[in-house]
Amino acid sequence: MTERAAKYWFDVLEAVKAIGSFTAGMETLNAYLADPKTKSAVERQLAIAGEALNQLRTHDPEGLPADAARIIGMRNRFDPLL
Repeated sequence: MTERAAKYWFDVLEAVKAIGSFTAGMETLNAYLADPKTKSAVERQLAIAGEALNQLRTHDPEGLPADAARIIGMRNRFDPLL
């Protein structure tokens, strides 16, 4: 693994940890949806993780998880009901 690929994996892991931290204690989807700050923060971290995985497609494509395309696609998803 190259140094650059390791940096992208670090970004993915940090984004996942941040999402876990932001949503800790939220018991329901409705609680999440009612909290615009948390929702915005989670969406930002999903975008960061998605972009890091997108960059990994170039730098370390063999190391990507099978569902990487779905994760990358999350950064482009918009659901007006959420």
